[in-house]
Amino acid sequence: MEIVDDATPSQLGGRGRVTWLRILNQCHRRSNADYLYYGGRGVVVCERWRTLSVFLGDIGDAPSDDHIFALLGDHYGPGQCQWMTRSERARLRPTTRWIDVGDGSQQPLVALAEGNTVAYETLRSRLGRGQDLQGALSDPPRHHHSQETDYGGVTYPSQAALARAYGLTPKLLQDRLWAGWTVEKAVETPVRRSAPRM
Repeated sequence: MEIVDDATPSQLGGRGRVTWLRILNQCHRRSNADYLYYGGRGVVVCERWRTLSVFLGDIGDAPSDDHIFALLGDHYGPGQCQWMTRSERARLRPTTRWIDVGDGSQQPLVALAEGNTVAYETLRSRLGRGQDLQGALSDPPRHHHSQETDYGGVTYPSQAALARAYGLTPKLLQDRLWAGWTVEKAVETPVRRSAPRM
């Protein structure tokens, strides 16, 4: 297989060339960590795109840092892939979680998070706990474990330190606070231990 890397000096560190090298390695170099998912499944780079200048002429450089190079078909070649944002790419995945936005339409969870400046994991967690969409999008972020926490006249360096001081796991304290418990109730309520199974 002949590869022609005819990059100009200005293209050497560009995303277009880096992407070109990545897809060639994924598809044609067995030692590549991703070969199993590409070349190992029969995905190849077409003959035309084995020359960098042709590849860049067809596909161009990434429109922005937010764009990724997405494979849409069964091989890398014209009409089979394009630059997309992560949310555009997410719409095409079969595992994408679609959310009813209330007006009869649906949006991918990742697009809702990006459009509302809520972290994807935060939104996913809130909806998974049964919170309604409006609340999940509008609630301010919770305190992080690393923030100082005052309780009982003592300042703890973090929620995790407070939890450990009262014999709780940080996760249990966090879950109790997220469930709406007061700090006092979350800290003072003993942990229920289940009886050992015989």
